[in-house]
Amino acid sequence: MLMKNIFLKSLFVSLFFVFGFGLVVEAASLSGRVLLQVESRGEAWYLNPVNGKRYFLGRAADAAKIIRALGLGVTNKDLSNWKAKAPAHLAGRILLQVEARGEAYYVNPVNLQLVYLGSPETAFAIWNKLALGVSNKTLATISPDFNLAPASSVKSSEAPSLINQAGREVFKWKYRGRDYQLSLNLSQQTYNDYAGSSKVYTYYGDLPANWHEDYYKMFLQARSGDATIKDIVGQLKYIATKELLTDDELVNVTMAFVQSIPYDHDKNLETGKPNYPYETLFRRLGVCSDKTFLAVMILRELGYGAAVIDLPEVNHAAVGIQCPERFAVFGSGYCYAETTNYLPISVIAQNFGNNGVVLAPDSQSLAGQFANVFKTGHLGRPEILQKTKGKQYTGSQATYDLVADLRQLESDLATSRNYLNNLKNDLADRVSDLNIWQTKMEAAKNDIGQYNSLVQTYNNKVNQYKEAYQRYKEQLDDYNAKVNLYNSQIENFYPSK
Repeated sequence: MLMKNIFLKSLFVSLFFVFGFGLVVEAASLSGRVLLQVESRGEAWYLNPVNGKRYFLGRAADAAKIIRALGLGVTNKDLSNWKAKAPAHLAGRILLQVEARGEAYYVNPVNLQLVYLGSPETAFAIWNKLALGVSNKTLATISPDFNLAPASSVKSSEAPSLINQAGREVFKWKYRGRDYQLSLNLSQQTYNDYAGSSKVYTYYGDLPANWHEDYYKMFLQARSGDATIKDIVGQLKYIATKELLTDDELVNVTMAFVQSIPYDHDKNLETGKPNYPYETLFRRLGVCSDKTFLAVMILRELGYGAAVIDLPEVNHAAVGIQCPERFAVFGSGYCYAETTNYLPISVIAQNFGNNGVVLAPDSQSLAGQFANVFKTGHLGRPEILQKTKGKQYTGSQATYDLVADLRQLESDLATSRNYLNNLKNDLADRVSDLNIWQTKMEAAKNDIGQYNSLVQTYNNKVNQYKEAYQRYKEQLDDYNAKVNLYNSQIENFYPSK
């Protein structure tokens, strides 16, 4: 799952410079590109140049299937000849080195260079790095092809990369540049037992006032003999010991694990029943409620106070984790924690859709990307359900400080950008003036007296231009330094991506 990040591009010295900010791209020809659905939840799609259809890239397993199904076999000689540049007709294709071990290469359609894809995880990371942001409107013009089965439907026996030697399914995710994984023994029989369990609230007589509490309680209890949540927590605690994680960092890593489970696009949020946490793990898919139940059970087992934040007016659910009151939402004593996207604890998604949530930045000015990330007014009236008490999460202060830094940087960048525009316009005026004086001197070149009378003024104007240009360059260097800092801080804000 990917989110909509807005990074700034560094600006380079040029007299007639046009500012660019990595905005959403609307292009006529996107063949062979990896497209990032930035107006949704950052879903990635590979646009096959052969049939013009798009294929979903939800995780590394999808990359593996696409490589196997759509790869074009080529010889070692061909690859050697194309080291500098592949033929244009192969732009965007996936090439398989059939005379070796089937190594996969991607022909970057931007420059026709071969990019070695390596493992499915590496391929997935490379394609996401090269992804091009497009609007929902543009993406809607490209037909999807789901004939390549999604990773969730691949049986364990068909996906050995997901299974270790002990037969336990391996879950991998990232947090702050580090790779994490845990493995679980998930059985078809236990999954069937949960899937066949009641997901309907039954009552007699009048509907009890606390029916919602009782209903959610059904999904937050493990069956007798099911120690999956305890297994997860045992491995998370081992990770914390090995990596010297603080308690808050362990909570962040835990939420990143839940957030890494792909969103279930096919589930109808209006009519679909919630899944038990075991089902979510087994299917490796879940909507907001499914993943919220899973996170709450893990956090409780870790000893934290936790709750379900139900938001009926926006048809959404999130995790509540006990925290200091100044960071709590709705006066509940719980911090908001999103499960359907890579957002830090306490950050509130601002835009809701059928397939998860995203922040809603103003992509034209880059202003306000972080203006409202702690506000809850758009969520409607909440229900805080299944509340338990325990340890407090205290990491929200760092997130608040980071957001304050990002807001200040946005303001500084806007001021610097305006100043740069003024300097650029001044330079353009000086160039025009110098061109006029050059014309005057050219006309007077046969009159040495008149020519010499113009030289001093011209030279003064040249020196003034050089001084103005130096001011422009210094300001540009300062702006680029702020851009680099802003991009670095953006990565800190989305540490799980």
